[in-house]
Amino acid sequence: MNRRCLQKAGLLIALSAALGGFAQAELRKFTNTTGDKHFQAELVQYLPQKKLVEVRRESGKLMKFRLDVLSEADQKYVLDRAPLLDIAKDLKINAKIQIGKKDVQKSPPFKRTTTPKSYKVTFRNTSNMAMKDLDVEYEIHWIKDNGTGRRGEVKNVAKGTTMLSAVLPRQDFTLSTDPVKILYKEPYGST
Repeated sequence: MNRRCLQKAGLLIALSAALGGFAQAELRKFTNTTGDKHFQAELVQYLPQKKLVEVRRESGKLMKFRLDVLSEADQKYVLDRAPLLDIAKDLKINAKIQIGKKDVQKSPPFKRTTTPKSYKVTFRNTSNMAMKDLDVEYEIHWIKDNGTGRRGEVKNVAKGTTMLSAVLPRQDFTLSTDPVKILYKEPYGST
C-alpha cells in the first residue's frame, strides 16, 4: 500500500528570559585564541568561579577547558549564555504528544485522513526560586515519506510562542502547543 505517513515527530523548545538570549542546544564552531584550531560543540555549562567551560562534541563526548583558551568572540558567546545555562539546569522540560480526533474523507481514488497533533509540555522548576517572564518559542518538526519507507524526504515545521509569567519553585507549569494537522493519504476505491 502506497501510504504517505508520518515517520518522525519532534519538538524543539527555545527559552528566552528577561536576561535575553536562548537556552537551547546548538552546535557552534569554537576557535582557540590563535585561530589555528577549531571544533564543533554544544555549550553545556560555564563555571564562573573556576572559569571553566564545558561543551559536548558532536560525538557526545564532554570536554572541559579554561575560558581563556577560546577566541574573544567565543568567550563573549559563553559569558552571554552563562546566566541562561544556570537557569536551564533547574528547568526540566517534558513533552508528550497529543493526538486529536481524526477527520476521514473518502473520495476515490484516495482516502484522506487528517489528524491534529500537538504536544503537552510540562516545565518543572527544581530550584528554590521563581522563574519569571520566560518567553517560550517552539517548533514542531515532522518528516513524511513517499511510500518508499525512506526517511527525510519532506520536512514540515509549525511554530508558536507563548509567555510563562512564572514557574514557581518546586512546581510544574503545563501548556499545550497549537495543533498541527497531519494528512495521511492512501489509495481508496476503484482505480
